[in-house]
Amino acid sequence: MYIVLAIVGLIAGALSGSIGFGGGMILLPVITYFYGVEVAVPVSTIAQMMSNLSRAGMGWREIHWRQVLWFLVLALPLTALGAIGFSIIDKALMTRLLCVFLIVFQSLNCVGRFT
Repeated sequence: MYIVLAIVGLIAGALSGSIGFGGGMILLPVITYFYGVEVAVPVSTIAQMMSNLSRAGMGWREIHWRQVLWFLVLALPLTALGAIGFSIIDKALMTRLLCVFLIVFQSLNCVGRFT
């Protein structure tokens, strides 16, 4: 299990670092398979946050702060609402919803990259 997680983590990190997306899409289903959705979502969230903080640190001078603030106006309250919903909703239903969202978002991301 740990070898699979390490290999997938390295692949996800290399993919995300080289093309800028996809790391979370690869890592989240694997963590969910081994540990379940109640562990996978927080672990993936922390990993993505650390990844994004490192990118922000590297590109600090290029950040458009006004756009960031406009993004945060909805992102912060909706993130809190999502966390509350995650703690309330049945875990089996949450796993199914997560699978559907991953398939839809990955499909939209791939279509957007090739058009």
